[in-house]
Amino acid sequence: RIAECIIRDSHAVLPISVFLSGQYGLQGLCLSIPTVVGQNGAEQVLEIELDAKERQKLIESAEEIRKTLSQIV
Repeated sequence: RIAECIIRDSHAVLPISVFLSGQYGLQGLCLSIPTVVGQNGAEQVLEIELDAKERQKLIESAEEIRKTLSQIV
């Protein structure tokens, strides 16, 4: 599906792993986030509105990934 979106320049929104640079207050790691995919690949990371509980769960997930990465790098 991702390759098809790139080839057809469809600008579809897909949950793909992207490097975050401030979205959702996170940076320096990759998470699967809704992203517009077109001929240039990941063209725009979408920052959808999250309620407080959803945002907290996202931050907790990011911290778990950071913790795991620190143990293997």
